[in-house]
Amino acid sequence: MKLITTEKPSVAKEFAEALGAAPQEEAGARYFMNDEYVIISCFGHMLRQKNPDEYSEEWKTWEPVLRVPESWEKVIADGKVQQTKQIIKFIKDPGIEEIINAGDAGREGEGIQREIYDLAFEALGRTKPIKRFWTSNVLSKKEILHQLENLKDGSEFDDLYEAC
Repeated sequence: MKLITTEKPSVAKEFAEALGAAPQEEAGARYFMNDEYVIISCFGHMLRQKNPDEYSEEWKTWEPVLRVPESWEKVIADGKVQQTKQIIKFIKDPGIEEIINAGDAGREGEGIQREIYDLAFEALGRTKPIKRFWTSNVLSKKEILHQLENLKDGSEFDDLYEAC
C-alpha cells in the first residue's frame, strides 16, 4: 500500500474522490482508504517549537538572559495529537511500502509533511521511500491521476525542506 499525506483535509477528500477511497475513522483520526492507498491529512502545522519551560525547569521563570537549547526540538501541537499519531502509525506500518508527500507545492508544504516523517523515522530507525506529488494546478481527478503517474523522488526536494 501507499500512504498519501496532504496538508489539508479538503485536499485529502479530493484525492479520496479521485481514487475511490472510503472515509475511515480510528481513535479520533480521520483518513480515507482503498485497496492501494491510505490518504490522510495534516491540519496545517502539526508540530510546534518547544516552549522554554519544556526544555528545562529552570527556564520556567522569565529572566532577561539569552537561553538557547543545545538543540531545537518540536512537539505535537495541541489539538493535533490524534491525527499526528495516526499519520505516524501509518508510516510505521510495514504494509505501507511508499509515502507520497502531497503537501502544498512550496517550502511550507514541504516542511509540514517532512517534520512528521522525521518524527516517525526517528522512532523507526529507518526510512521508507518518499515520492513527491507536485502541482500548482487545480486538483481535478484528471490532474491527481496524472500527477500520481509522474511522481518525483522526494530527495529532489531535500534543499527545499532544509530551507524551512
